[in-house]
Amino acid sequence: MVIEESRADHVRMIMAAASHTCVVGDIEPHILRSWSRCVRDYGLDPEQQGEVSIVDAASLRERREGLREVLDIAGPELQRLHQQIAGLGFAVVLTDCEGVILSRVAKSSAEAVFSDAGLTYGARWCEELTGTNGMGTCLAERAPVTVHRGEHFRTRYTGLTCSAAPINNPDGSLVAVLDASALSSADSRGGQLHTMALVKMSATVIENFLFLQRFRGAWVLRFHSRPELVGLLAEGMLAVDSEGRVLAANPSAAAHLRCRSWDELVARPLQTVFDLTPECLRDRAQHGGSSTIWPIRDAVSANHYYATVRSPEDLSPRRLLCLRRRPLRPFRRPPGDPGLSLRAIVGRDPQMIRNAEAAMRVLNRDIPILLRGQSGVGKESFARALHRAGERAKGPFVAVNCDSLRDGYGERELFGCRPAAGAEGYAGNRGRIAQAHTGTLYLEEIGELPLPLQTRLLRVLEDREVLPVGGERALAVDLQLIASSRMDLEALVQQGALREELYYRLDGLTLTLPPLRERADIKELIDSLLDLENFTDQPLVVEPAAMGLLLSHDWPGNLRQLRSVVRRAVALCSEGRIRVGDLPPAFGGPERPEPLASGPRPLGIACPVGASARLEEAERGALLRELELRRWNVTTTAVALGISRNTLYRRMKRLGIPPSQRLLAEVH
Repeated sequence: MVIEESRADHVRMIMAAASHTCVVGDIEPHILRSWSRCVRDYGLDPEQQGEVSIVDAASLRERREGLREVLDIAGPELQRLHQQIAGLGFAVVLTDCEGVILSRVAKSSAEAVFSDAGLTYGARWCEELTGTNGMGTCLAERAPVTVHRGEHFRTRYTGLTCSAAPINNPDGSLVAVLDASALSSADSRGGQLHTMALVKMSATVIENFLFLQRFRGAWVLRFHSRPELVGLLAEGMLAVDSEGRVLAANPSAAAHLRCRSWDELVARPLQTVFDLTPECLRDRAQHGGSSTIWPIRDAVSANHYYATVRSPEDLSPRRLLCLRRRPLRPFRRPPGDPGLSLRAIVGRDPQMIRNAEAAMRVLNRDIPILLRGQSGVGKESFARALHRAGERAKGPFVAVNCDSLRDGYGERELFGCRPAAGAEGYAGNRGRIAQAHTGTLYLEEIGELPLPLQTRLLRVLEDREVLPVGGERALAVDLQLIASSRMDLEALVQQGALREELYYRLDGLTLTLPPLRERADIKELIDSLLDLENFTDQPLVVEPAAMGLLLSHDWPGNLRQLRSVVRRAVALCSEGRIRVGDLPPAFGGPERPEPLASGPRPLGIACPVGASARLEEAERGALLRELELRRWNVTTTAVALGISRNTLYRRMKRLGIPPSQRLLAEVH
């Protein structure tokens, strides 16, 4: 309920509700309880306009250090949550168990406004000081709450909208609160349900990672009644010691097993929970581990579940985080492989490591993956790497740019058409979806897909079959769907440009790829790209001055810009050493590189001069090698490079490679 009364009416309603002197409409019970606490227990005045209390810098540092483990785990999740709701005017904050804000994510243009409203580092938002509010009332209620506009106790905060959820330790004690707050919201209270759902999901993600981190030295049984949901948010988790006794259980485990609380499971022998002995648990971990799901039964009710086990040696997710301290093995691109491996793309960045772990758990389980992030962060490269790392690696990877489907042939391009129905060039076209059968379909910039095609795509995803244009019989398709977007998809849904049903169908697992400037492993990415672009047997060395410029750059173009810069440097360098002069002018390189000496004209094609000549020659050589590798089969080469045949022909024409190049080479 949104309370829009004047300040005087607002105060009268609070006092009447707190004193139980009248019946107050449909105000939420937790709001009424909070108002009563503010008046009776804390003696607060709703009209008092005092400033938010802020702890001193030393206390803030001490509090942050005390929750360093939680902050490290929660950091990427706060970023991901903010990206989902930033378009609605929200900031995301994390408080400790006393309501002190320890972390905040907001748009840079709005940071000052949120700070002026009291949503700043060190601010204390407990009920005792600030009255009814999202963070403080969540602490008091120990439950997720929404406090919308006039539901705030103090009149000065009646413009705020807050949705908060508690974050608990594995022992059930409250450790932090996750909150999303907007300074003003035109939505009704019911309109906050979506935000509340996202906040609760993020809180659960943080709790689950915290559970895994705290019990990295124990056996962890992860289970669910549905096999495709093992490893996801709703899974139950039991930590088990070497003697087979339960050390801890997460809330989902208690809910699955119909226990009133987690402590009903603690200290029980594992055999009294599941029909599973410690020896069987260790055997499963040794022969299958976290990659194998097997059926188990509840020892009491005999209900069926599906489970994986993580052994103490796995140390997941810590196992993956430790990659930051391990040297990457030298990466060599296998013949015909058009991109980096998943290991090279993920590197040692904590958020990318979490992204990869989550993605690998849902691959091949009929769960779509949605990649979010700025332009150039490597969404398609990440999707290709997932494809190569999964069980569908032998199937095709079909990439479709949804913006290119806006012409009259978009429907035929995506869904195909039968011969009699197709225009010239489309007769008998199978369509991109059918081409992805047994493999991966990657839909780039899904927000650009025209509305009529969205409806048909939704039907394909629901029925797992595609009906070609003009066709009478649908074709069954089995594929992994990965979509990506740099746009605010939630805003597109509100604007009617993206169907809500399609958005929620695509949002099986949403991963946010961080901007390059925020990654902790830029040097490792540079090394991997150097190896990818080096087509000689001579190792490449980046001089310290040049490496310093690369590491300190802001990279507005993200991974795409980095790859372009590395490709240029590899083409221009000499003696296997990349110097400052081999970098673009923005990095301190020369404005006009000296022209290269002209050489013989290859195959009758005039050779240009300057840096662009060397770049084109490097690209030309790479493409020639790809074509030779596949015996000049243009179709096979295009599929391997992830481009269409027309694009490949245009590239060959631009680089002076005629289709008859192989014959010319044999003649010479």
